[in-house]
Amino acid sequence: MITNEIYLAYPVIFEPKENLSGKLKYSACLLIDKSDTQGVKDIQEAINAAIEKGVADNKITKAQAKSPKFKNPLRDGSAEYRDESNKKGMEFDERYFLNASSNKTIGVVDCHAKPLLDQAEIYAGVVCRADISFYAYSVSGNSGVGVGLQNLMKVRDGEAFGGGNSSAENVFAAFAEKTETF
Repeated sequence: MITNEIYLAYPVIFEPKENLSGKLKYSACLLIDKSDTQGVKDIQEAINAAIEKGVADNKITKAQAKSPKFKNPLRDGSAEYRDESNKKGMEFDERYFLNASSNKTIGVVDCHAKPLLDQAEIYAGVVCRADISFYAYSVSGNSGVGVGLQNLMKVRDGEAFGGGNSSAENVFAAFAEKTETF
């Protein structure tokens, strides 16, 4: 499915990064505004379809799908980051989120559907559309729905999360050593 406009957080798009299992993965956290009720509904319907397919294909059981331990990939950012001391999650407030990943290179295009080669164009806070797929899994006692990330389209610039817009020159100007000229 192709998402409506979303924000990226923690993008690992151009070079894979080793995950906790030691596998190289491309990934991103997709943030969906709660005001995008149709987009959220479409995602939940795709998750439900993945659950139905997983049951039909004997990947998971109906009991697993109804278990409180079953992992739904769409989560409420406000609920996950309620603790006021957790400033890391401020970009998640008033948004839903899901984590998507891929073992393969992700296609990245600009708003004209032309290849986007400048890696600086994709950052935490950029507005994109994502080409994602959902699949049921049951591995080592864990079951849920995973999210595959195939492609991204940069729609427009957004406000960078974490204040990443300050230059090193401006940040350290007050600490710069003064050089004397003769």
